Amino acid sequence: MGYWSGERVSGGNSRQWLGYWSGERVSGGNSRLWLGCWSGERVSGGNSRLWLGYWSGERVSGGNSRLWLGYWSGERMSGGNSRLWLGYWSGERMSGGNSRLWLGYWSGERMSGGDSRLWLGYWSGERTSGGDSRLWLGYWSGERVSGENSRLWLGYWSGERTSGGDSRLWLGYWSGERTSVGSSRLWLGYWSGERTSEGNSRLWLGCWSGERVSGGNSRLWLGYWSGERTSEGNSRLWLGYRSGERMSGGDSRQWLGCWSGERMSGGEG
Repeated sequence: MGYWSGERVSGGNSRQWLGYWSGERVSGGNSRLWLGCWSGERVSGGNSRLWLGYWSGERVSGGNSRLWLGYWSGERMSGGNSRLWLGYWSGERMSGGNSRLWLGYWSGERMSGGDSRLWLGYWSGERTSGGDSRLWLGYWSGERVSGENSRLWLGYWSGERTSGGDSRLWLGYWSGERTSVGSSRLWLGYWSGERTSEGNSRLWLGCWSGERVSGGNSRLWLGYWSGERTSEGNSRLWLGYRSGERMSGGDSRQWLGCWSGERMSGGEG
């Protein structure tokens, strides 16, 4: 999930939390990193804290724009109240309506006479064409658009029972439960394909985990393969890449970014 933090590499104090360099006090200011890029607190006289994404720039141009998880929220930048929750602009009451942002794009509640709340992704458009299509986390869910019941959980269309099977969407793409012969539920990313070949590969947050695909136990936590005990060591994945705990005799745990390499070469780094 990030890069090296390199504390005190050039005389300054630059700790890494979740993303890139924070470079605290690199140019006389206070810029802590929380989850994304530079926050640059008070770099140009304002107060801009970073929460999860880009610059928040609180009060950069006289307004109050806090960043929660995505881009600029720009609260009251143009006279309205537009708070950012997890994605883009929400623009509450920017054009006379009430459109709150929860996790994605514009929700536009009652912008055209209907009730379309945004939960986590794009437009939900509840009852835009006579049906009930609520948005949970991604795109349109279109409940009962064509006589079926296809609720959206976190990503794209789930299409429950569209082809005789039970394929609910959890966080990403199609899960296709029992579409072939196995049970492949989607948790947060792509297909998990539980027991599609001969092993047990559940998806947690990223790509395939492939539990016990090659005799080992490799669970996925947040990113890529963890490959627990795939060779002879214990390498658990926490949030990013391989941590490779005890892969070469040492203890190298991963917290959020790349390798930490604790005691990989006898020292502590």
